[in-house]
Amino acid sequence: MIAMASVIGFPLPFALVVGINIWFLVLVACFVGFFGRVLNQNRVLLKELIRAIIVLICQVLLTFVYPAYLYGFISVSTDNQKFYVMLLPIIKIAARNWISYCLGNNYDLIPQVMIINVDVFNALYVSSSMENSHSSTTVVQMVALDILLGLVSLSDIRHLSNAILFLRRKIPGDHPLKTASFVEIALKIIDEDPRARSRLSLLRYGPLAKIFSNKERQWFLERSARTLFTTEFVILVLYTKVIIPLIFCIYTAGMFLLPNHDYYPLLQSYDGDEMANNLGRVVAFGSIELLLMLVMGYAIQQMLGISVMHLLSFVLDRSWHMVQSNLFLWICYTIQNSLEHNGTSLWGEPWLVLPQFSLSDTLLSSL
Repeated sequence: MIAMASVIGFPLPFALVVGINIWFLVLVACFVGFFGRVLNQNRVLLKELIRAIIVLICQVLLTFVYPAYLYGFISVSTDNQKFYVMLLPIIKIAARNWISYCLGNNYDLIPQVMIINVDVFNALYVSSSMENSHSSTTVVQMVALDILLGLVSLSDIRHLSNAILFLRRKIPGDHPLKTASFVEIALKIIDEDPRARSRLSLLRYGPLAKIFSNKERQWFLERSARTLFTTEFVILVLYTKVIIPLIFCIYTAGMFLLPNHDYYPLLQSYDGDEMANNLGRVVAFGSIELLLMLVMGYAIQQMLGISVMHLLSFVLDRSWHMVQSNLFLWICYTIQNSLEHNGTSLWGEPWLVLPQFSLSDTLLSSL
């Protein structure tokens, strides 16, 4: 990057975008160089690696698509912003389907990989859109869309839970599992796990073989797994929509107070009151998302009889390394992407320091 800047000039045009491509090619080349022999011998592993690379390509493409979207959002008129913002759910759905298809049967990875990449990126640029929007209609429109998607998610969970409830009605009234949750019933059915068998034996549950047929037992387990998977997915999406606007506001406010905020085009034209007004829209949006999360969490908890907070804590604790690393990566990328040193502006004021100037002198003079 330094060599390219010394030839082309500083700041290097679209430095982050160019750097990501170089990083990606170097990563793939090093991986093939170190593990090429193993991959050549194990075709199954090679196939899984190709799927993982395709997922990584999707993440790299998001770094092109979303900045282009934000530039278009800022460029269009206020009246057209409410229509332009509808591109966000389209981009999110396309990226989700891409990742879901490539992950195949790795269902345990889908919530973490899909949400912590696609939904975090989407939530960050929703927050950026809210900050740069000049109309409250855009905020109302995004909230209405989230409420609609929330109702669809609740409908899916209810449909799955009704199928489980149909089988639970077959349990006699005097059976100890009559009042148990569907998770405990599923654990009772899965007697291959020694830990589950040990735990359930202490509860003195009676056998379910006489109540459910083999086909019904298999069907109950499948529905229970799908219900938990869908619930985990919905709760993690809601959590992302709540936490990202909060982090975005804290980070942006911190950057605004630093002396180098003049190098951020989105911040340099704001005064204190205008910044507070813009971030106020993001805070309002995040507060509504928090209320939506609490309402949907309560509805899911009443519907399924399991603690939504325990389920969310389990996901965040099990995948904390992936969650924290991606949050840090995408938040820093989104905010730093507008830095003038990254050469992101081709219009307006001159952006390029010609090569005859010393790169080191240019860097020092901009600090």
